[in-house]
Amino acid sequence: MKSMDAIEMIRTCLKDYTCGWKNTEALTVIGKAVSEIRAEAGSHVYVREKLGRLTEWTDKLYSPRKHVAWGIDRLRNFILSECYCLEMYLERIRRVSSSPTLSS
Repeated sequence: MKSMDAIEMIRTCLKDYTCGWKNTEALTVIGKAVSEIRAEAGSHVYVREKLGRLTEWTDKLYSPRKHVAWGIDRLRNFILSECYCLEMYLERIRRVSSSPTLSS
């Protein structure tokens, strides 16, 4: 499942790239991951909402000024929380869609 790999890519990016400044490389990596998740998830409103929040937190984390009000650790925790919620929801969707249907 591409989405799970994309979520892991976001987590790795948070570990590997420094925060608190305009890190365009990190923003590009996370942007690509978000696009992959969005493409795979389709029209699931919950996923779109979580991706929107994740993008907002990421923009703040990799901003020279916006991160100051929130703190780097707090923003990272918010992003990781969104990743976890996405992971659990997408796994649930995968299980439901692959389970056999009951016949009447």
